[in-house]
Amino acid sequence: YMSGMISARHDGASIAELSGIYLGTGAKWLMRLFSIVLLILTGTVFVNSPAALLERLTPDAFSITFWIIVILIYYVLATLLPIDKIIGRLYPVFGAVLIIMAAGILAGVIAGGYTIPEITLKDLHPEGLPVWPYMFVTVACGAISGFHATQSPMVAKCLKSEKMGRRVFYGAMLSESVIALVWAAGGVAFYGATGGLKNALTELGQSGVVYDISTGMLGRVGGILAIVGVIACPITSGDTAFRSARLILAEITGLDQKQIRNRLVITLPLLGIGALLTQLDFNVLWRYFSWSNQTLAMIALWVAAAYLLKNASNKYYSVITALPASFMTAVSVTYILMAQEGFRLPAKIGYPVGIAVAAIVLVIFFILGFRRKRKDTDTAQNITKKQYEDLFLEMKPGFFDRDYVRAVPVNEPASEMILCLRDFDGKSYVKSLGDEISFGYFHGDMDRLKEDVARVVPAWVNFFGEDSRVYCGFIDGRVASFCLIEDFGEHIVGGRKWKIGGPGCVGTLPEFRNRGIGLSMIREVTKILKEEQYDYSFIHHTYVTGWYGKLGYRTILRWHGKGFEQ
Repeated sequence: YMSGMISARHDGASIAELSGIYLGTGAKWLMRLFSIVLLILTGTVFVNSPAALLERLTPDAFSITFWIIVILIYYVLATLLPIDKIIGRLYPVFGAVLIIMAAGILAGVIAGGYTIPEITLKDLHPEGLPVWPYMFVTVACGAISGFHATQSPMVAKCLKSEKMGRRVFYGAMLSESVIALVWAAGGVAFYGATGGLKNALTELGQSGVVYDISTGMLGRVGGILAIVGVIACPITSGDTAFRSARLILAEITGLDQKQIRNRLVITLPLLGIGALLTQLDFNVLWRYFSWSNQTLAMIALWVAAAYLLKNASNKYYSVITALPASFMTAVSVTYILMAQEGFRLPAKIGYPVGIAVAAIVLVIFFILGFRRKRKDTDTAQNITKKQYEDLFLEMKPGFFDRDYVRAVPVNEPASEMILCLRDFDGKSYVKSLGDEISFGYFHGDMDRLKEDVARVVPAWVNFFGEDSRVYCGFIDGRVASFCLIEDFGEHIVGGRKWKIGGPGCVGTLPEFRNRGIGLSMIREVTKILKEEQYDYSFIHHTYVTGWYGKLGYRTILRWHGKGFEQ
């Protein structure tokens, strides 16, 4: 949920990019590495299991190798093509199948008279494997999962409004937790106890156990329907995993993904690595996947804690994510110290070291985040008019040579405005708006948006392109107001470096004016600039200084066709 919502406020940025914004460059590269490794492992482990099930359901001529190739070909198409071409069309069907499958197994447990073991804190692992930390690495999907944190940004790009976030992100995790619990209950009920389930897994493998439970509880037809749901689940995880890995690698390499050739350059090597990994022991791959998954979840939780620390109205709200981040830090460190695929250290070393590392990280978080900082003065207050003029011309070289600038009358000067973002909280302007009004990035038809822009200022149309960062106010999903989010770069002003951005080409369609939508949109954009660690927000070429002034912007320069106003 946090990964998705923070990404939605950063134009769908990946969890790796968000790590860079809130934890620093080192964390960004660490997250990129972990994300790519995790996503490749996810795609790989979710090739073997559905392939094994498909082999059981089809004639002998269709071997597991055949189905691995078929699934990988599907992954190529799903990874290359736009999300609405394959994934968007199949997922509603797959989602329905998953729900039907879970309902069927639950009904089978109840109708079949099976006994589910009572809830207990006793360790029920057949070989006495300790609950801490192993259970918290084994149980991921529907609880805490780094893989889902990598997927949320991809979905964030599709949200029409932030109001959908709770239902989409949080609701999806709750739904998945129910499906996981249904299968956990079905497994121990069907085989009588955890020991029986473990023996079945050892003898039959994961696919064999799923087949036995499904057909045993629901008969041949019902069992096949349930198995189809189990096949759909890993395949839908695998295709989005490789797709996310492609997008992260595109961020790193800078390869434009609009060109099929560039997509292939990244996709084919990724799937080639996945194909090679399918030849390894599934159980070993799964354990590495599980640890990578929870380690990435740990980092994602620290990103969320840093975000809340910086942007929440009360710093102590960050504890909501800092505490589970510390818990997962202890889980991740302890597991890799003790696990067979890790350092194989005894519990007497793994337990105290894991807990100590988590405690140290939490203390560092509180020290750095809650220490009282020296109150800096707003540098902009001490800058001279001449310095502002130099800054303006540095951002807008050759400005007064432009024809439309020369046409500005001396008696109708335009204004430049600035706002220091360090202390901005948006509380100076709060407008009560209806539930039909929402704000977010524009991801629709650019030609349609240009038609709306032309209705406000026709000359602005040329500034809106496919790569433009556009933020809008919506009424029932229809664009009501719009603006660009612009980056004016970094500049040295008064001996200090300023990172400057700002809203541009701000407009509201005539039929939606005088309702507070436009200024509320600018308030949201200003908050985004602050979240992205800009120092100042800059308003260029405006005649409505009083309007922007409601948010705290102040005029620093006025100009006309003959130059700056004296």
